[in-house]
Amino acid sequence: MLPSCRHAVRLLAVLACFAATTFAQTGPSAQFFGAPRTGVIPHTVTFTNMTSRASTYTWDFGDGTTSTDLNPTHVYSVPGTYTVSLTATAGSLTDSEIKPSYIRVLHDAPVSEFAGASLSGPAPLASSFNDMSQGMVTSWFWSFGDGSTSSLQNPNHTFADVGIYTVSLSVEGPGGVSSTSKPAFVTVGDPTPTASLDVQPRTGSAPLSVQYTDHSTGAISGQQWSFGDGTTSLAGNGIHVYTNPGTYTVSLTVTGPGGSDTSTQADYVVVSFPVPTADFNVSGATGIAPLTTAFSDASTGTITSWQWNFGDGAASSQQSPTHIYSQPGVYTVVLTVTGPGGSDSDIQIGLIEVTDPAPVAAFSGSPLSGTAPLAVTFQNESTGATTDQSWSFGDGETSTDIAPVHVYSTPGTYDVSLTVLGPGGLDTLNRLSYITVLEPAPTALFTGTPTAGVAPHAVQFTSYSTGNGLAYEWDFGDGTTASSTSNPSHVYTTPGTYNVSLTVSN
Repeated sequence: MLPSCRHAVRLLAVLACFAATTFAQTGPSAQFFGAPRTGVIPHTVTFTNMTSRASTYTWDFGDGTTSTDLNPTHVYSVPGTYTVSLTATAGSLTDSEIKPSYIRVLHDAPVSEFAGASLSGPAPLASSFNDMSQGMVTSWFWSFGDGSTSSLQNPNHTFADVGIYTVSLSVEGPGGVSSTSKPAFVTVGDPTPTASLDVQPRTGSAPLSVQYTDHSTGAISGQQWSFGDGTTSLAGNGIHVYTNPGTYTVSLTVTGPGGSDTSTQADYVVVSFPVPTADFNVSGATGIAPLTTAFSDASTGTITSWQWNFGDGAASSQQSPTHIYSQPGVYTVVLTVTGPGGSDSDIQIGLIEVTDPAPVAAFSGSPLSGTAPLAVTFQNESTGATTDQSWSFGDGETSTDIAPVHVYSTPGTYDVSLTVLGPGGLDTLNRLSYITVLEPAPTALFTGTPTAGVAPHAVQFTSYSTGNGLAYEWDFGDGTTASSTSNPSHVYTTPGTYNVSLTVSN
């Protein structure tokens, strides 16, 4: 065979082999599915690639984002309907699968909530309401309970009639409808009454008797007068006596179903100075020497000076002096007061009686505190001549022993007193809250169930604490507390991990 023929045969064989190889090669076949295809934002979809004979993949999720993962997971954050495509590549060959309107993402349903201001008061009551709903809301419908409604987001409403009203709010959005109703949310009472007063006569000398009269209007269930001299009255009309000179402001407060109102008349009653009248009170008129006696001036009228004669040769010009009688005896006291209207004297014969000293009571106890039952030993440490003694331990028990031992069986704080008797009289020492008997300390213990869940998460707490007369204070760990409740229930509205504590005390 000629060389040129051999080359031609070899070329034909190579072409035949190439043609056979090209004819046998097949491109990729793109296939996929995603689940779930419908949900609310944020919506997570897992895509599964079922393509054969491919080496690389390009996903288009329809919301402007792509991926080259084999089996991607994608989160749709905006509501809408999305077309998803997958392009598979093998060498120079590609294939695509496009699924129109394949994924549907919906809005979450809104949650209706609201608050209000100026929710109680007399009619007409102007109230305001604030929408606090969560989620996407496109329309609002308010019902105020008195037949009136509103479609505003944050309406104002005036309640014209007396009553108790239930307010409700219904909100609607792309995700659905939600309604909230709050019974007895608004309380409208009767209109406030108007206070008006009169006093006659308004001038005169002390003691000045006046007639006070209520001229108020509106529904009234009670009155309170203030006469400016520290006295008051709940009567509607009556007589009041001003005993001291001065200028007085009179006020009347009237109360009714709709509230209260006050009328105040400044400098309304003027009382002039009277003729002075001497009078006094005494504290410590009898006792043993040395006897300290306090004198209190109770004179009336305009007074510019005071003169005391204590009956033992001593005197004072103070208004309310204190005097010490050092010798036993019976003394007459005289007070003379002087003012623009003249002078007057109050003589109290045999007012002061001073006797020989009595014994002085004193005692101690040990121990003064401890847990029940507590045995306390008492020692009589009185001075002076004594012939008898009487103990009172504060728990209803008594003793006449000199050094008694007493057992306190009940927790508490106890006053202890000792009375001693002698030729000069008797004396009592009372020590307040002298003995303290304690209970054992309480023990705090509790459980909560369930301890895990999704928000809002309700947990029932149960106290197993021990001790008598317990007071409870809970700290739920989310900024809220509850006191005086042994077994509270609490709702956690925010996801998180919370520390809970219970403190018990008695």
